[in-house]
Amino acid sequence: MVAKWQEDKIESALKEAVGETPDAQTLWAITLFAKHCRKYCRSNAAFNNFMNRIWSGHAKFVEVPKTDEKTGETYKGLDIRVNK
Repeated sequence: MVAKWQEDKIESALKEAVGETPDAQTLWAITLFAKHCRKYCRSNAAFNNFMNRIWSGHAKFVEVPKTDEKTGETYKGLDIRVNK
């Protein structure tokens, strides 16, 4: 189960990106994206490859090492580089 704070974070990010009242076409695109990710992107590598295919020429999704500020542990994080 997703924590409420995560749902709030996703909701605010989507509203900031697409507006308070997205049209049906935008909602449909988000739905198709979510369904595809849920079914086919079973790992971070699969997700990154999918996103790189979709946004080819516009953005690059790469896995980078990151460090947790509280624990100092290293983990694999996502870096999105947008071409200008």
